[in-house]
Amino acid sequence: MGNIGFEHAQRPRISHCGSFGLGVHDDFHGLGVASRLIETVIDLADNWLQIKRLQLEVNCDNEAAIACYKKFGFEIEGKAILSCFRDGKYSDTYYMARVKP
Repeated sequence: MGNIGFEHAQRPRISHCGSFGLGVHDDFHGLGVASRLIETVIDLADNWLQIKRLQLEVNCDNEAAIACYKKFGFEIEGKAILSCFRDGKYSDTYYMARVKP
């Protein structure tokens, strides 16, 4: 159905940061799979690893994913122009993050 990859930075100056990427099979879009995966990684980051900053990259045209991330408090921090190549063309990428106060 879906998977998530999570990385906790180990260098001392950025050990408060984590990043993740996820994917959900087309047959399971809209069923809450991504939300459950994000909830799990946020619980891990907030309650077990003392992570203050959780970050990710998402293709700018992936409106459903962007809306899902925003639902969990992620904000767009920047944009990388022509950073991804897929289906025969280049596309842009957003950098998003959730910073826990």
